[in-house]
Amino acid sequence: MILLLLGGGPRFSNLEVAIYQAVKVDLDLPLAICLATIQIGVGLFIQIVTKGNGITPFAISKRFQSPIYACKSRLMKTLTVGGAWALIILLVGLPLLNVLISALPGFSHLDLWDLIRALLTSCLLGFKVAVTSLLLAFCATYISRHSRTFWVGRLVSVICTLPISLSTMVFGLAIMVSFPSSGLLFRDEMWGVVCVQTLSVLPLSFRILNESILKIDRAMYFTAESLGANKLQQLFFIEIPLMKRSIFLVAAMAFGISMGEVGAVLLFESEGNMTLPLSMFKLIGKYQFDQAQAIGIILILVMVFIFAMKEKWENLV
Repeated sequence: MILLLLGGGPRFSNLEVAIYQAVKVDLDLPLAICLATIQIGVGLFIQIVTKGNGITPFAISKRFQSPIYACKSRLMKTLTVGGAWALIILLVGLPLLNVLISALPGFSHLDLWDLIRALLTSCLLGFKVAVTSLLLAFCATYISRHSRTFWVGRLVSVICTLPISLSTMVFGLAIMVSFPSSGLLFRDEMWGVVCVQTLSVLPLSFRILNESILKIDRAMYFTAESLGANKLQQLFFIEIPLMKRSIFLVAAMAFGISMGEVGAVLLFESEGNMTLPLSMFKLIGKYQFDQAQAIGIILILVMVFIFAMKEKWENLV
């Protein structure tokens, strides 16, 4: 949705923007379905090609982990670290500082009640997405780990990885086509947005939890079984405690992605579904950039707070 936020039009459009325009502007649902089908086909083709060549998502080549690539010279280490910090300051620090300075006048023009309502809606939406994505990813991880047949675990892995090549517009369109009634629960309670965002974060959530559960030594299961522990006891006393950090990471990540995602919210937009990113989108459309930047600062502060508290919550549980 970056192109849409930055004013992407016919010249700088992509499939995601075209689907949004077909659904919300042109009201041409058949065209939107055709565009979504094309995107699904492209995504499947990329998945097949990468799987066929043995390319694994999120994997780091072992040769880049070798000590031979480590800087042995103190001068080279200093230059490397200094260059990295210079890039961080140039690409992240200075833009954020510019946004902060530009956003200061915008805070005085924001409607406090609308801001609080959008913040509460965003937090509630993020909480729902965090819970649903965590439950779905954990169930998929558990099935993939403990399935007796290889193909069941493989099928679960493929299904959970597939959404990584699709956009939120495709998922939202699928829900709108499947449940066309405007009075449906999906539209009234934002559950359509929750479903779309949950599917969007599912691949990464599954990947994190799956890597965590695979690190658990099989000997621990054998020891627990010899002591008479059943599967449910192994789940609560072995797997969940050892996966605690990954579970909190998935929840925080899903909450953060939901807080900043605007595509699904645009598709299911209504008066009671105003979130912080949607408020930013509307303010940018009105050329009220100072107020939009002020909301952006609030989003950043909320996410910094969530990830800062994540470490404390891990220690309390």
